[in-house]
Amino acid sequence: QVWPSYNEQIEALANYVISNKEGNVILVYESGKDSSELVLRLKSRLSAAFPPSKVGDIITKRFFHISYRTAQPFDAIAGIFLKAFSKHTNNLVVVPVDNEAFVSDVLSKLANMRVVYSMPIQLYGLNEWQRYKSIDIENYYSLNLHYISPFFVDYAAANVKRFVTLYRSRFHAEPTQMAFHGYDVAYFFVPSVSQYGSSLDRCIPCHKESLLQSNYKFRRVGSSGGFENTGMFRVRFTPEYEIISE
Repeated sequence: QVWPSYNEQIEALANYVISNKEGNVILVYESGKDSSELVLRLKSRLSAAFPPSKVGDIITKRFFHISYRTAQPFDAIAGIFLKAFSKHTNNLVVVPVDNEAFVSDVLSKLANMRVVYSMPIQLYGLNEWQRYKSIDIENYYSLNLHYISPFFVDYAAANVKRFVTLYRSRFHAEPTQMAFHGYDVAYFFVPSVSQYGSSLDRCIPCHKESLLQSNYKFRRVGSSGGFENTGMFRVRFTPEYEIISE
């Protein structure tokens, strides 16, 4: 399985947030989704990774979760946000929602929080947001959006430049994501099958290739199952209007 499973991507998102040791963590999701598997998993991982800190007799909470309905105006829920946000440390806001209307609404509210209350915000979202048409992309940059993606094309890389040039010459068009994907699959598996033959199942976890948009890292699922790719990119938007892969 060359596309990492949804569960694997959510686990990677949790690890991405946890890799930032400092700050408040605020999980924001739609009202009524409190018992969804996704929300419960993230609550468990993030609350354990960001326990309350104690200085003397003062206990400071570091993990919060907020749910609301999109119909609520900013003024009506600003007080709830203010109880969770801090002006003195980074606020890591995790929004694990694939609903364009809700994401558009919460990004607008977060942008207001950042400007009106001078709140430092670092946003964590989903790769699926890239297909949304109604989102003001300026918010991705100003809120420093971070997300996990199974693919990322660096158009400055030499192998990508070469592929794009040859593709344009051959097909008189720009390569699509599926064109990059098809190339990566062939470029990875044809040499590995040729090299390892019947030993492929033992050798594929160690096989590496410089691919165009993927980072294949295969692991066996279960003791006798097949293999799933766990290689993903950590992508972030910067206030300098760059999109960087880590």
